[in-house]
Amino acid sequence: MTIRAQGSFSANSVEAVRTASKQGLGLAMLTYWDIQQEIREGSLRQIDFEDALPEQLSITAVLPTRQRVPHRVRLFVDRLEAELQKHNAGSTGTASSTNEPA
Repeated sequence: MTIRAQGSFSANSVEAVRTASKQGLGLAMLTYWDIQQEIREGSLRQIDFEDALPEQLSITAVLPTRQRVPHRVRLFVDRLEAELQKHNAGSTGTASSTNEPA
């Protein structure tokens, strides 16, 4: 069965979506991290969609092109890319693994 959800509410704030959900406005897609307390308290509950396909999300690292990238930033970006690729979610591009501008 395929159900396409449509809604009239949208927000770019986790707090706004959480509050709207708690007030019964409808379903929300939030991370467990953001609503773990509400789940424990019972004010929100998790719904698992067994056949749901994962949403495509984009993560972009924007680095300076005219100056040296700090070593700790380079380590973070490289580690993030490696972890995402473990889950078949990393990009196949090479711009993120060089000091050259994209």
